[in-house]
Amino acid sequence: MKQTSISRRSLVTGAAAVAACAAVAGIAQANEQQIPQSWDMEADIVVIGSGGAGMAAACKAREAGASVLVLEKLGATGGDTALSGQTSIGPWPAYEAELGVEDSIELYLEEQANSYKWGAFAEKGREFPAEHPFTELQSELHAEMMEWTRDTVGVGWTLGSAPTDPNTEGVLPQPTWNSVSTRSFMAMDPANSVMAAFNAYAKNIGVDIRMRTEADRLITNEAGRVIGVWAYDENDEAIAVKAAKAVIVATGGFSANRGMMERYLPITKGILGGGSYGVTGDGIRMVRQVGGTISEMDLGCHWYPFEAGTNSGQYSTTLVLFGGYGGVVPISQQPGVMLNYEGKRFV
Repeated sequence: MKQTSISRRSLVTGAAAVAACAAVAGIAQANEQQIPQSWDMEADIVVIGSGGAGMAAACKAREAGASVLVLEKLGATGGDTALSGQTSIGPWPAYEAELGVEDSIELYLEEQANSYKWGAFAEKGREFPAEHPFTELQSELHAEMMEWTRDTVGVGWTLGSAPTDPNTEGVLPQPTWNSVSTRSFMAMDPANSVMAAFNAYAKNIGVDIRMRTEADRLITNEAGRVIGVWAYDENDEAIAVKAAKAVIVATGGFSANRGMMERYLPITKGILGGGSYGVTGDGIRMVRQVGGTISEMDLGCHWYPFEAGTNSGQYSTTLVLFGGYGGVVPISQQPGVMLNYEGKRFV
């Protein structure tokens, strides 16, 4: 079983032709012996990736009584979530009512639809979809998610903006949620930030997280159902991980994969992303290998300029999330170059 795949490091040495032949032979052998004779690890649910999505899925599965195994290729959990602004945006009517603000899911969805013309999809010339069930479901479940992460997981959510905050007073072009000032929530205390809380909670309820264990490809049975994962353990040995019930692929980003970035987002050629270096599109590759399809790959990237010496990053919500507000951009968000005190341009 250990010889059904080639060690990644073994391809580094030797002549290029020999390495290429070895890789081809390894792939053919792996296809012929897709289902292993024995398994090195097993759990009801196998989760690939330990960012916010992966940890949330793992914890909910464990709460439901399943044994859960998380495969994380890096040495720490978090992924892009650990590098994010620790912010959640959406309707939380019950909590907002405690603050004296009236809100509803219906109003939120209405304003979201009205703001579509400022979004990245509209910039691509794509019409607002007549049906958007995922967006509706996400909005409907936002309050439940916030209460679960706060009351059960232990995330320290606090209100991210106040009625007097410039973001909600109309100083900035914020056409999406400016009518209700209490839809932004933050968890900035390191002790109970999103990943700190999830790490502690997962450990407490018995989620098994294997660091430096890199998922390589999904294992399917004769019927095409995914039943496990081929991976490399911390010693770079090939291992077979069985999923008795399901595999959850929770690693879909590719900001650290220069080839994929240039293919799907050509405008980013030569630009270094600010995400986790482990976000290399592994999930997309693995799902495609077993017949999955992809869509909207060209809508996943935004960036914003800033002025040295200002905290303009906090005023960039619209640009970052929705592609900007054409023609009406505050000074701190206008494009330009950065100069040091000697008047020299630098990056």
